[in-house]
Amino acid sequence: MFDRNAPLDVEAAPEVEEYTGRHRAPERGSAESPATDERVCIGW
Repeated sequence: MFDRNAPLDVEAAPEVEEYTGRHRAPERGSAESPATDERVCIGW
């Protein structure tokens, strides 16, 4: 599980940058619908 309190170490966990980038700008040609993005974000 992603630890929100841990220091953000992109080199150790590059998927974290991908996750945050995907949810920070879902309007940028996202393959997922806004509703799906919202559910995924809440799920985390």
